[in-house]
Amino acid sequence: ILRDVEEDAANSRLYLPREALTQAGIKSCAPLIVVNDPGFRHACEPVISRAKQRFSEAQALWPEKAEKSLRPAWIMLRLYEALFNKILIIGLGPDKPRARLSKMEKVFHLCAGYLRAR
Repeated sequence: ILRDVEEDAANSRLYLPREALTQAGIKSCAPLIVVNDPGFRHACEPVISRAKQRFSEAQALWPEKAEKSLRPAWIMLRLYEALFNKILIIGLGPDKPRARLSKMEKVFHLCAGYLRAR
């Protein structure tokens, strides 16, 4: 949701909770108006907070010795968490570049995920 929010807005879609918009003082629900509003970053905070919580919960639930069949799930968790963290570093807003993992970052997280899931 966070990585594609500007692209979604350009296609007349918005997936941020209405409550988050209200709390951020954003009165409009029009996607392009929302992403250009000064309160946009604040409206993203509940989604950011929930994502952080879910990543922590997923890692806490991961068994010490997981079956090999679970490796893809752990690798995807690592990749999505790395992308999420990159989004937080780059920031949100129409003036920010789209977050992407480089090939080296992907390889690193693939390897780390593979080794951790053994």
